[in-house]
Amino acid sequence: MDTNDPLDFEVEDDLLKCPPINNKRKKIIGLDDLVKDHYIKQDKLLEKRNKQKKKAKTKA
Repeated sequence: MDTNDPLDFEVEDDLLKCPPINNKRKKIIGLDDLVKDHYIKQDKLLEKRNKQKKKAKTKA
């Protein structure tokens, strides 16, 4: 018997071996969702800039 050989109890049975449990789920984001979010953020930025311009005009 070679010293590097696995012992009898170290041999794993493929049927008894359980697959790893992956609790994390990857969220799939579609291109439509990304475009929609982009346009929403741009609309908010435009509204913010317009408000700042109006305030600047009223102060001046």
